Amino acid sequence: LLGQFRNSGTFYMDRPINLLQGIALGNGYDPTADLSAARLIRDKKVVPVDIYTLLTKGDQSQNVWLKPGDAIYIPDNKNQQVFVFGAVKKGGPVPIPAAGLNLAQAIASVELRDIGHDFRYIRIIRSLSTTRGELMVVDLDKILRGEALPLALKGGDIVYIPKGSLGTWNDAINEILPSLQIFSTILQPFVQIKYLKEGN
Repeated sequence: LLGQFRNSGTFYMDRPINLLQGIALGNGYDPTADLSAARLIRDKKVVPVDIYTLLTKGDQSQNVWLKPGDAIYIPDNKNQQVFVFGAVKKGGPVPIPAAGLNLAQAIASVELRDIGHDFRYIRIIRSLSTTRGELMVVDLDKILRGEALPLALKGGDIVYIPKGSLGTWNDAINEILPSLQIFSTILQPFVQIKYLKEGN
């Protein structure tokens, strides 16, 4: 058990146990635990299991059997960051300050390329849990003109600023896939499973 467990460490399995029983060995978790990013790691790969749904909604379909060598990791919600890619000179992580970070602030913190950009169709990939996420298209021009409310970003969000008008989500994903692979070790599990595995 790794991360924000009250009793983390190595536990030996003397009988078959499921994921919920394994989590119970940790004697609960700290208030700073980020359950939406909790993950089960097997053979150095993230298993597509939704620990957040298991713990908050009791979804027993996520209560898989554990195998020797499995690791359950619950990160904390401190030092969170978003990732900005696309029409920027150097894409990568942008820290979220204690007061929060909205889309306009995140884009203002990176240096845009001189070749142009399209603020009308900014793509955002948001992880809701290890297996669930949502895809959004946001018109930042409307936000900047005061015609729409600012969009608050969440830890792990991936923001893509198109260099021009892109046709589909697949076009956007294909363009940012190399950048996602560079930062794969610190991306949210949903992104690792959904895009990096499918892209291989």
